[in-house]
Amino acid sequence: MTGTVSSLEVGQDSSEVPITLASGETLCATVPNEQVTQQKVRAGMVAMPFISESITC
Repeated sequence: MTGTVSSLEVGQDSSEVPITLASGETLCATVPNEQVTQQKVRAGMVAMPFISESITC
């Protein structure tokens, strides 16, 4: 499953990362901030396998 990070909402310990799939559906991943920093997650990038949990927005 591939998609594009549409935004990044940084919280105290983790970030919400909405990802738009090619089908137009949006998934939200909660990712630890340490991992966001290590993976250099940013809006517009192709989603990589950093997603440990995701739910439909």
